[in-house]
Amino acid sequence: MEGQQSRRSSGRWYILGLICLMYLITYLDRVNISTAAPVISNEFGFDKVTMGAIFSAFVWAYAIFQVPGGWLSDRFGARPVLAAIVAYWSAMTAATAAATGAISFIVLRFLFGIGEAGAFPGATRSMQLWYPREERGLVQGLTHSASRLGAAIAPPLVVLIMINLGWRSVFYICGAVGLVWSIWWYLSYRNLPEEHRRVNRAELEHIRGVDNEGNIKEPAIERKAASVPWGTLLRSPNMWAHRRIDEHGRRSFGIESSLGGVPAAATGIGLGRRPQRADRCPLAREQFRPFSQ
Repeated sequence: MEGQQSRRSSGRWYILGLICLMYLITYLDRVNISTAAPVISNEFGFDKVTMGAIFSAFVWAYAIFQVPGGWLSDRFGARPVLAAIVAYWSAMTAATAAATGAISFIVLRFLFGIGEAGAFPGATRSMQLWYPREERGLVQGLTHSASRLGAAIAPPLVVLIMINLGWRSVFYICGAVGLVWSIWWYLSYRNLPEEHRRVNRAELEHIRGVDNEGNIKEPAIERKAASVPWGTLLRSPNMWAHRRIDEHGRRSFGIESSLGGVPAAATGIGLGRRPQRADRCPLAREQFRPFSQ
């Protein structure tokens, strides 16, 4: 009986599963519009410049609001903040189906980017107090792998939904998935592991460590906000050089292509294999006609 009581629980891995699911959803919601882009551009008559503006609206919002999103999680905790921002961006995802033109698409994608900007900083905050130092590299690797898995499974899933239900249903369904996750997160996560019913003392000792007297250490929470030298950071050539290297690396390894061009091609292949459903996706009859012959 004593051995069972002292056995370490696994509550932190349950939480990690939730976080990985959120990472997957973030990329699912980012990639869905790339996959649906050929059908959307055909229906609304958008040229490539217009579609580029729609895509970039998300990126601008994402870049601008990452720091405020991280600050919110530091200030109020990851539990309410992640639940709120995932619910918010899921609502913007669903609202994308109601867009009526270029302006509304751009505005909705910008609003969507505001929400997603806080996802990864908030998730990092949520993991800080739940995992010991020796496990943080592993959990970061697993969460980032989950995000790329979302990018990989999004195109076939989106094509399947478009074939059967139309492109607007893609955004309704993706939005619903995010809303379910936000409720699940709020009900399941706690800002401190000792507040969670799935975490016993043995697991908390593993996460936090013990002092010389055998007492569990206090959580490493900053009580006073750090003074960030924003001026020094923004003037630093090293920071901007790192940004340029990151951009070059993404383009060299085709990450941007995988989020744009490949899904569009997958749309054509998928729609072309089901010509009887072409009335729902006009590009199956026009732009991708060779695949259906």
